Amino acid sequence: MKTIHHISSLYQEVKHFFLTQSLDKIWFHPKDLHIGISYTLGLVAVEYKPLMKAIQTSTGIKIVDISGFLRQEELGWSVQEMFFLISHGLEDGGELIIDGVTVSKEHTEKMEAYSVWNSCQNRVVQGQLYLVLCWAKAEKLVVIGCLPIREGEKHLEKALELIDAFLAKGIDVKGLRADGFFFKEDFCKALKERHLAMISKPRCDSWWWLGTEEIQLKEYAPTIPIESFHYYREQKRYAKGLVVARNGLGYCKVVIVRPYRSSPPKTWYYLVSTDISLSVRQILKGHRTRWRIEVVFRDCSQHLGLKSHQGYKGSSERHVAMVFLTYNYLSGLKAEGGHTIGYWKRQLGKSYKQERTMFLADL
Repeated sequence: MKTIHHISSLYQEVKHFFLTQSLDKIWFHPKDLHIGISYTLGLVAVEYKPLMKAIQTSTGIKIVDISGFLRQEELGWSVQEMFFLISHGLEDGGELIIDGVTVSKEHTEKMEAYSVWNSCQNRVVQGQLYLVLCWAKAEKLVVIGCLPIREGEKHLEKALELIDAFLAKGIDVKGLRADGFFFKEDFCKALKERHLAMISKPRCDSWWWLGTEEIQLKEYAPTIPIESFHYYREQKRYAKGLVVARNGLGYCKVVIVRPYRSSPPKTWYYLVSTDISLSVRQILKGHRTRWRIEVVFRDCSQHLGLKSHQGYKGSSERHVAMVFLTYNYLSGLKAEGGHTIGYWKRQLGKSYKQERTMFLADL
């Protein structure tokens, strides 16, 4: 069967699939969800990418025009609706990870850009910032939200908006894992109101109350005897936990981490949990979980075109969201068959490119 389908027809097929198939099948057994395959193969820097792609279905080969998939006026659907459907299939007991990723204006003149800090390059660039929310449990990690930050918008308020959208689904989570940017008094208070604990990194020069003594972490930590640090074999770190207090935050648990027994204080780092019932080991594991979102950003940048898109007005949000949705698709294949995200991208590219090339040649 050889037909050319308009993007609206494709969307109806995808939407029907979402509504009729079991949720666990969508992202970890995606036998029929070919929008991810199409978009993965189309992540190239061309206008209105991908223009036309071949996808394989149970009825044969179809040519699908998804050039309009990125344009807001083309369809009456929301990017967040896709993430909303993903979240319904998640289990209780996972952890949330939130971070921001910068898409810089280096490959196009057409991006709606503003000045934004790029932590990877350690400088201010012209581009766009997106907040990304992930859910993690054991070896599973799923991107469950993506929200653009417009110029002048407050990052932490938008972060709460993204978190609230997930919590509204009634899925229980252990807490939120985030970097030091999110460790702000108002943000922590808002999380406590939502019964959500956070593991983050405080500043080394931050002040705390240890009993009746006010201490600064970088000054107090070197005075602790080395015998007080316990070696955690799994994390391969020496660590020491302290229950301290901070005005406006109440009691928190700070963990002083030494990479090696004889490492100098300038190499030490600090972790903080707003839940003092957590053990030092649990806090170390929570911080390790947070790092997994950086691996997602790396894979999406290297293999899925996160930072190489054209960034057309009105299309950037959809492109970035589709990159992360495609990541979910490929991570499902990775969970089933091993290997890496790049491996599955190449495998899909090889198998579908041949069919697509042969079919397009026949038109």
